[in-house]
Amino acid sequence: MTRRGRSIGMNNTFYRSPYNDQNDLDVSGRTIPRVDIRNSFTTHAVDLCRLAFNAMKNPLFRKYVGTRQFTGTLTGPDGVEREVNWRNTNQLLRIEGFDGVKTGTTGAAGACLVSHGARGGDNIFVVVLGSASGDGRYVDARNLYRWAWLQLGHR
Repeated sequence: MTRRGRSIGMNNTFYRSPYNDQNDLDVSGRTIPRVDIRNSFTTHAVDLCRLAFNAMKNPLFRKYVGTRQFTGTLTGPDGVEREVNWRNTNQLLRIEGFDGVKTGTTGAAGACLVSHGARGGDNIFVVVLGSASGDGRYVDARNLYRWAWLQLGHR
């Protein structure tokens, strides 16, 4: 992943194996690595912007991250079907002109948001890291978009 990141200019991102040194054994004695996502990667806002820019070139990705809600039918291993409703937590999707990209929260990074907005012919990516609250990341992002739109001559 680190090599692929470098190929798109993500020079400040380092992906590590999400597995700890210690492992568990399953019932047949096979090793099951433990996942430790807290230390799986480190990155910077500019690299997240590069990743989002490249990912949004994919129409299917763009469709998925821009979907506010999706209802589908799941079939369990026992053959029982159930309807499941997924809701995107990105509050910017409620506002015209925004279509993704990713929300997230960790203890180390706080509430984060990578987002994309379009107005006229201008496309902007905004990355917010370390907001004090989940709602705060959207306030921060909207303020950054307002400033950027004004700089580009949009009212």
